[in-house]
Amino acid sequence: MIIFAGLTNVSVGALFLVGIIPGILVGLGMMVLVYILARKRGYPHISKSFNEKFHETVCWHNSCTNDTRDSDWWDYHRNFHSD
Repeated sequence: MIIFAGLTNVSVGALFLVGIIPGILVGLGMMVLVYILARKRGYPHISKSFNEKFHETVCWHNSCTNDTRDSDWWDYHRNFHSD
């Protein structure tokens, strides 16, 4: 895209802005297609809440739980910065 812009004297920023809407539409179309195919083929789904999924993927260590003051990380951090 940058080479095309340089050869044709078109703004690179304008080319990127023009590509945003088609990119969003293609992405939405892919999501709809995957949803339809998954429903049609009977793929299983995970019936977990967003909170459970979040804690499984993002908070895999103890610092994301409510009991952060008892974790090893908190003790290390507190002792390291206690100057």
